Amino acid sequence: MFLINFGYPLADLQKARIEELLSHNIGGYFHIPVQFDNDISFEEQVEKLLANSDLPYQEFMTHPLAIILPSHAYIAALILIEIQARIGRFPAIIRFKPKPESLPLEYEVAEVVDLQHLRDTLRKKRSNQ
Repeated sequence: MFLINFGYPLADLQKARIEELLSHNIGGYFHIPVQFDNDISFEEQVEKLLANSDLPYQEFMTHPLAIILPSHAYIAALILIEIQARIGRFPAIIRFKPKPESLPLEYEVAEVVDLQHLRDTLRKKRSNQ
């Protein structure tokens, strides 16, 4: 499985939890920090970010792919569109949540959302209405 992280660096426990939830070992890990200029088109910046990242898109087409999105909603939406257009499907996304009673604050893996499965399921519901 490939994991692309557009968020903060991951701790080993977080990686292990992701592998557990997805029932796959992380065979390829890519950390792509996101820092955008508000005065330049986000669409252009996302396209440039992904074009310059040396990601193996051909392999993403045939292997499981999960991503950790950046926290900025507009950038996250554009990244999802770009990846879907490049590999022909939506990846799974990893969601984090604050770890209860952690001091200092820590984040743990909350869930994995299989966007392609969700899309396919909702399309079937729509066609049955």
